[in-house]
Amino acid sequence: MALQSGAIRTGTPADTAEALAEYGEHLGTAFQIADDILDVAAVSEVLGKEQGKDLAVGVAGLPVLLALADEGPAADELR
Repeated sequence: MALQSGAIRTGTPADTAEALAEYGEHLGTAFQIADDILDVAAVSEVLGKEQGKDLAVGVAGLPVLLALADEGPAADELR
């Protein structure tokens, strides 16, 4: 939405503004996936925040959701 809004405001053609909206949505999704993975895989000192904090407060990021869907030992530990 932010990229699309900026494009519209500057008079960018509609098809370009729509492409920017789609790009922005995909960029946001990619950022969230990376953040979810880093929350469980990165060292706290490198990450700049406490590792596993999302999981500790009950936020199930992508790695947790994938582990739960797998029905393996990891899913058993998370339940």
